[in-house]
Amino acid sequence: MHPAPTLSTHCPYCRQSQFHSNPTFQQQIPNHLDEILNELERAELLVARLLERRSILRRQLNAIQAPISILPPEILSVVFENACRPPDFVKKHNLALTNDREDMVVSEVPEGSHRTQFALGAVSFNWRQVAFSTPRIWTAVDLGVNPHNVDKSAAILHSFLIHSGLLSLALGFRFYLTGVGAEHKALISPTVDPLLIDNAHRIRELHLSSAPKPWADHMSQFTHLTNLSFRDGSTYAVTPLIISGPCSSLMFHAIRSRPQLQWAAVTVLHLKGVAVHIGLDLLRKCPNLNEFRSQDASNPLPEETIELPCGSFSLPHLKLFEWSVDSECAVDGAMLRHADMPALQKLIWIEQCPRPFVSIDDPRHIFLHRLPSTLSVLDINLATCNESDGPTYECVFDHLRDDLAIEGLRLRKCSYRFLEAVFRRLTPGLTGDDDQTVQRTAFPRLRSMVIIGPSALDWDGFDGSLILPMIESRFSHHFLPHNSDEPFLLEFEHLDILWEYDIKQFLKNRVDSGLKLNLVVDSEPVGWL
Repeated sequence: MHPAPTLSTHCPYCRQSQFHSNPTFQQQIPNHLDEILNELERAELLVARLLERRSILRRQLNAIQAPISILPPEILSVVFENACRPPDFVKKHNLALTNDREDMVVSEVPEGSHRTQFALGAVSFNWRQVAFSTPRIWTAVDLGVNPHNVDKSAAILHSFLIHSGLLSLALGFRFYLTGVGAEHKALISPTVDPLLIDNAHRIRELHLSSAPKPWADHMSQFTHLTNLSFRDGSTYAVTPLIISGPCSSLMFHAIRSRPQLQWAAVTVLHLKGVAVHIGLDLLRKCPNLNEFRSQDASNPLPEETIELPCGSFSLPHLKLFEWSVDSECAVDGAMLRHADMPALQKLIWIEQCPRPFVSIDDPRHIFLHRLPSTLSVLDINLATCNESDGPTYECVFDHLRDDLAIEGLRLRKCSYRFLEAVFRRLTPGLTGDDDQTVQRTAFPRLRSMVIIGPSALDWDGFDGSLILPMIESRFSHHFLPHNSDEPFLLEFEHLDILWEYDIKQFLKNRVDSGLKLNLVVDSEPVGWL
């Protein structure tokens, strides 16, 4: 006997079929559901196996059909090394000093990123194996660390430490821990800090921006550092920096304590926002410096004890020196009086709070007058000066000897009055009485002048006629400068130049007559010369 047939009706609203089963059919529903669920489970297992099989086949296909699959792993590894460029630490950590940033040329080559290594490994199984076995592409990384990406940064750093083998490392960390810096107790994260400390001996280059306190506490463990930039991010108790490695290149930004270094190893030292007495102390203690630069120096706190040098100290290897001069600061005065730089080649002189030279005992006069004959580049920045202090400006050049072998002169953000004084000084003239006159020429080896402006005050424009007396007399037949076969470079940047018709004609006639002059405005040679 068959069960009663299932009746079917339709909903009067949606017209969907509605089935009404007899009681026997209702009892069989749980069994049907179990069968369907079991069948779905078996289907899902089959699908998972198929997906896994498809992934395997795709990896094999990628390995076989990769465009450079015919290359041996050694060649592919070299390709990867060229594809993974190191990060630009100077740009990422703002290591360029103020004067350098004005001269930096923007590179068209994109900077390196740690994402490249992982992108190469994601292409195929073969590429991943080659990437992981190429330690050179894992030797340099720069990471931005904030409270939301600590775990991710730790994982990335772990990969670089593991896959770089035993090679030397260059690491950079930019910390964005505002408000939580004092609570950050780890270098990066507890998950990667032990591995980082274990590999500290491999780190040769380290760049830290706004570093939390644990970095200062552990700095002594980086025993083989040769290049360090450290920007203090602490707002709590000052922690002395103990650098035990033979670090030759150092940059300190906003540190508030005297670091302990291997003094004889330091050859390059850059300071930014460091107290002036700490800068002088570091200058005195590093006898083998080749380059010393200090910018935006802060004043010492009233409660700090300052030890000033009582006698001269020599820096026999120093070739580049930059200092922001404050004529009323006792520390500046001590440095200017006692520092001896017999091999100096480039001087960057930044004038702060200019005051008139009161006598030949002025520390500025003593320093400027004894500059060595090796000096070839003079860079003067008077951005902080006021137009009303014009007579003070002239004193800077008045205290330089004429016989200095300066070949390049760079004047940054100087006033119009100061430039007038400079061009007058550079215009040769006769000195002496009627019976015996002597040709007086300042800087006879001068081959280039770069004028960058304007100053903080607005100009109506730079009058091109200001250069004519210097050009006329300096390159006359009576005076031929050193290496006169080389063209003289006169460059203006960020200045409105007023070139009258008569000035243009004069310069064109002189060039046609054999004057070798390169006249450049905003990095472009003038078209009318």
